Amino acid sequence: MARGISTQPMVHALLDVARMVEFFSKEWKPLGSRTSLEQEIHNITQVPTEALRERALSEFSVEERMGWVAGRSTLQEEDTAYCLLGIMGVFMPLIYGEGKAHTFKRLVGEYKRRTALDSYTSPRTLSGGFRGFFNSV
Repeated sequence: MARGISTQPMVHALLDVARMVEFFSKEWKPLGSRTSLEQEIHNITQVPTEALRERALSEFSVEERMGWVAGRSTLQEEDTAYCLLGIMGVFMPLIYGEGKAHTFKRLVGEYKRRTALDSYTSPRTLSGGFRGFFNSV
C-alpha cells in the first residue's frame, strides 16, 4: 500500500514534463528516472503512464484522478484529501483535526468553485464525478 502524503508531491513532480525527475534510495543511491521507472511508478500509484508522460491532468476524469489515491494509507486522515490538491488543481489551507469527511467536502467545494469559473466543466460532470467517491469516505 502506498503512502498518500508522498503521492501528491511525487505525482505533481512526475507530471511536470519539462522537469527531469530522478529517484534515489534513502541512502542516496540512484534508483532511476521517471522514464526508466515509468511502469513501476504506474504499478505502485495506479497513475496511468499517459499522465506520467505528457497528457494534461485535466484530460483525465475526476473519477480517474480521485482513484489514484484510493486505498492509500496516511498518518493523518485528512492527508487522503490533501494528496489530491495538486492533482485536482485546488488550493486550500490544510486544517488537521477537521476529519476526513469535512476535508473532502472542502476539497469538492473548492474544486467546484474553481471549475465554475472555467467554461470547461459542466455541473453534471462535477456532481457525477464525486458521487461515488463519497460513498467510500
